[in-house]
Amino acid sequence: MLRALEEVRLAFAVGQALYDRRVELGISQEELARRAGLTGWEVSRLELGAGLPGLPLLARLARALEAGVDLSIVPGGCAVVLRGGSGRTS
Repeated sequence: MLRALEEVRLAFAVGQALYDRRVELGISQEELARRAGLTGWEVSRLELGAGLPGLPLLARLARALEAGVDLSIVPGGCAVVLRGGSGRTS
């Protein structure tokens, strides 16, 4: 149960970071989808926290959002930030 709750929290944190950066750039879900090679439905689902992208997809989304990814996972919580910049992730 605790593992599932942690995964849900992380999915919501990633979704919120995607939404925040997309809105910051002033682009639609459809535009983000086009840039990342996804469908609008997939972007919507990720932003709502209904799915957790793997690292390759997260890197692709970060590039599409012209951002780097800061991901911090600590006992009892997590934080995900997509920060503007070079758009390069390692």
